[in-house]
Order: sequence, then C-alpha cells, then structure tokens
Amino acid sequence: MNRYIKDIREKTAGMSKGEKADYILTYYWYHILGVVVAVLLIVIFAGHFLFGEKRPLFSCVIVNRVTDDSRDDKMAEEFAAQSGLPQDRISIDSNYIFSYKGVRMQGVNESYYDKFFLRWSNSELDAVILEEDFYKFCRKMDGTFRDLDEFDTGTLPLYEDGGVSTAIVLTDQERIPSLWNTERKKLLLAFPNNGKHETECQQFIDYIKSTSDFIGEEA
Repeated sequence: MNRYIKDIREKTAGMSKGEKADYILTYYWYHILGVVVAVLLIVIFAGHFLFGEKRPLFSCVIVNRVTDDSRDDKMAEEFAAQSGLPQDRISIDSNYIFSYKGVRMQGVNESYYDKFFLRWSNSELDAVILEEDFYKFCRKMDGTFRDLDEFDTGTLPLYEDGGVSTAIVLTDQERIPSLWNTERKKLLLAFPNNGKHETECQQFIDYIKSTSDFIGEEA
C-alpha cells in the first residue's frame, strides 16, 4: 500500500486536487474497488460471527401434536430458568406435523417430514416428543435413540425397546395438556443417539422430573 501511495504522490506532483482525484480514479479505480470489497467482506463476516444467530444448545421437536408456539415458548422459558441455559439458545418446536407410512395427516406441510429426518441426520436434534407409532417408524428407518440407563431418570416411567430403556413415557403429563390430540396415544420423550448435547439432555430430563403434577403411565 505504501508503494502505491508513493507512486501516486510522485505522478501527481504539481497537480491540483481535482486533477489528482481524476488521475487516481482513472488509473487506480480497480485498486480502490478491491479495498472496498475486502472491507465489506470483513464487516459481513465479523457481523455474522459476532451478531449472527447462534446454534441452539438444546433442540427438541414435538411431532404430530397440537402446534402451540406459546406453549413451546413457555416450556423453553421454564427449562431455561431451571437449567441456567440462555432461553434464546433453547429451541422447542411443535410445527412438525406431517404424514408418514401408515399415517395420513390432512392439510399439513409435508416438507417437515424431510426437514425432520435431515435435521436428525445432521445431528441437530437433541430430543423428540413423539407417539409410539412414529417412534417405531423411526426405528424402521434405522433411527436409534439413547439408552436412558446413561441418565438419571429418577422415578419417571420408561419405555423399553428390545429390553433397553430408550424413552420416557409422557402420556399423562398434565403440565403441558395442549400436547394432546383428541385420541390419546402413548406419547414418548426420546433422545436421538447422534445428538450433540448430552449434558443438556440430562438437564431436560431434570426439568421433566421437576414437574410436580407429572402422572406417569407405565410402559
């Protein structure tokens, strides 16, 4: 840069300010453009890393239940208060309503089927609240869930799959009654085996355990 500045000074010696400006724009416009682009890229990338949306520390999706954003936000707020995690880094989302083999949902966004399994394959799901039928469908799709013997589940009722406890039974969890559709099927809380936030999974189990009006159904 110093070389360019020295060169400009030598070649514009004796010119007026207007003549210097014209000379610089004529012969150095591409240098100026390069510097401007570089500065913009630095600003964009710095803004992305410093102020961009951060990935969740815990992600839970609720599949084929009543969509209720206010309920989801309340669960995230309560979980954040108990766990000490920042609420804006917790994602609880009940927009995942879609059809799958043997189950046909009406008037839903079927793209969420692909989104669900894409997020699972990318290790973006830490927990899933789902009906037993969809749990079994996931298993047929080679989905695996964490062995809950690795966690402290207290006295929560557990669901066994091949002799291994892989889910918590939420069927009569009255704290969040809007999870229920008209027909009450067995509802499970399970943790995909490739989720990245094991500590946060235990914290979410602790949150479920702390629900004073939890009424479990034996698996």
